[in-house]
Amino acid sequence: MVNRIQGPPSLLARAAALAPRPGSGSSKRPSLEAVRAGNKKVAGTQPSAAEARQIAQLQQIDQQVRQHERAHIAAGGNLVLGAPTFQYVTGPNGRRYAVGGEVRIDTSPVEGDPEATLLKAQQIRRAALAPATPSAQDRSVAAKASSLESQARQELLREKLTGASETTDPASADSSLSASPSESEPSSPEADRTQAVGNRINVANYYKQLLADLTAGI
Repeated sequence: MVNRIQGPPSLLARAAALAPRPGSGSSKRPSLEAVRAGNKKVAGTQPSAAEARQIAQLQQIDQQVRQHERAHIAAGGNLVLGAPTFQYVTGPNGRRYAVGGEVRIDTSPVEGDPEATLLKAQQIRRAALAPATPSAQDRSVAAKASSLESQARQELLREKLTGASETTDPASADSSLSASPSESEPSSPEADRTQAVGNRINVANYYKQLLADLTAGI
């Protein structure tokens, strides 16, 4: 699964606000459509004061957008898929300025390895929330990463419980206890009676032999 973590839409809104409104007279500036199309000032001319302010603001937005995406990339590390993509507008000086951007990041679980999935989910969340001002999309990706982490923790707990039950299997304990039935099993009343009869027979034979010896001696 791949998700996109994006720059805050407020920067794009600010860039749109910089676009001049249609007007008349010598102070008329190009519309946003004209700016996007890349219309340029005649080479060698100086921008007006209003255009200079617009350029400065676009430069600031461009810097913020690029810093935002660099923060995602630095925290995302090997989970980031490719270079960031940007949305541009062209300023009155003919230069393109980034006013929005996004980074694609791998958010899929690690198959068959909940511990690795847990660590990956934590890294995804750090990458999504790395910029100083995470966007709504960034927070959405972070929430999905937290859910993935929770699922991985539950899977790890199930594995531990399964392992514990296997090491203390009642069946194996019963088999070890019944390995020596003569030592562990109590004797039945029938067995006790048989043993008592045997003892009486042995005593009777002893006295018979003693009596025979005494008779022979006389």
